[in-house]
Amino acid sequence: MSDSTISVTQAATALQEAAVIQDGRGFPNPYSKVERIRRALWVVVNAMLYRPVPRLLKGWHITWLRLFGARLGRGTVVHPSAEIYFPWRLQTGDFCVIGDRVRIYCLGFIRIGDHTVISQHAHLCAGTHDYTLPHMPLIRSDIQIGRGCWICADAFVGPGVRVGDHTVIGARSVVVKDMPARMVCGGNPCRPLKPRATRLKADPL
Repeated sequence: MSDSTISVTQAATALQEAAVIQDGRGFPNPYSKVERIRRALWVVVNAMLYRPVPRLLKGWHITWLRLFGARLGRGTVVHPSAEIYFPWRLQTGDFCVIGDRVRIYCLGFIRIGDHTVISQHAHLCAGTHDYTLPHMPLIRSDIQIGRGCWICADAFVGPGVRVGDHTVIGARSVVVKDMPARMVCGGNPCRPLKPRATRLKADPL
């Protein structure tokens, strides 16, 4: 390769690097002024009135989430240590459980079906960035978790993913594509492993 070719390549690389203007926030700011104000208010309420209150007073936490726009079904339980980024972008069915230190990163909408459990430290991430553009704009991609599911401890569910009804996502799985209904799934990347067999509760001895 000639010196001239190398210099042209180096110059092109330098120009490309100079064009990278990402700042980690998805520039330009993707949030409206109203949404930023709501987020600021939620941060204050969350720190002072929400997280410090014991989980025994679960009605207190549900009330605050609903006041900030969350649509929560009857009988739903949300652990106060769960981190919910935008409550107004969260919807659950009836009798759901969101466990200890779950991260609900609902930049897009996150919808959870009836009787679904999100176990401790799971992370539902409904946002990403377009890394092919120099300013890395934010992409909000909704997540849909079906009814009767179990998202086990430490699992990660990525942007745009749909999990079918009655499916189990194993502990520490990384889910980056849709998972079918009535399956036990696991791994990194997560994949269907076997059908989920269910049975009626046996009579006590």
